[in-house]
Amino acid sequence: MKSRSKIVSISLLLIMVLIVGYLFGLQSQPENNAFAQEEDVSENTINVSGEGTIQIKPNIAYIEIGVETEDENSHQAQMENSKKMNNIMKELKKVNIKDDDIKTVQYNIMTLRRYDKEKQENIITGYKVMNVAKVTIKDIDDVGKIIDSVSKAGSNYIRSISFGTDKQEEYYLQALKVAMNNAESKAKALAGSFEATINKPYKVYENSSMKYSAMDDNRYAYSGLEKSVSYDTPVIAGDLEIKATVSVIYKYE
Repeated sequence: MKSRSKIVSISLLLIMVLIVGYLFGLQSQPENNAFAQEEDVSENTINVSGEGTIQIKPNIAYIEIGVETEDENSHQAQMENSKKMNNIMKELKKVNIKDDDIKTVQYNIMTLRRYDKEKQENIITGYKVMNVAKVTIKDIDDVGKIIDSVSKAGSNYIRSISFGTDKQEEYYLQALKVAMNNAESKAKALAGSFEATINKPYKVYENSSMKYSAMDDNRYAYSGLEKSVSYDTPVIAGDLEIKATVSVIYKYE
């Protein structure tokens, strides 16, 4: 009996020790977390932002080309529109535009109405059909020639010429390098003001996405011309800007 009581007493003692140790661990845990957080919060750091800009010449043009037709009869308006659009597609192929570079972006059949004051109601006067395709032109020197060709073929809707590049990612990576150099220059200037020296970047954040913008207004609107012309329409593409921005944290000594 005495031996059994001794075993029970030892077991209870061990359980109490474990409980005390667990409670002690819970009390000390916030201190450990606080210590870990203090380690994460780096002292002697400089936070700067950097911007890089690359100016390039575009080598691709995008243009919306289409046909608007009106008629009192809906079917007739569609037939006329289809005929003119087919002629435009043939003309685009003549100037080496591939099928993959032509995509329909709009096709609408709209009912035309006018308000009759005597009857006090809207009366249908006809129908308007609009068919518009976005065309990618991979030789921007041909833009003016293509505009003239499709207008002769029956296009009376030409809109939104914009320019781009097929090397956007390559140029964006260059802009990122310029942005990092810009951030380093700022950090060195700040550290130098109190006679410190920066180390390699501690943390880097990319703030931008891969986009480009036109420096000038590279858009051209053209509609309503059905007569043929004997000269190339002048279209001049301005430079493009590709920008990248970063945020960098440097440690200094």
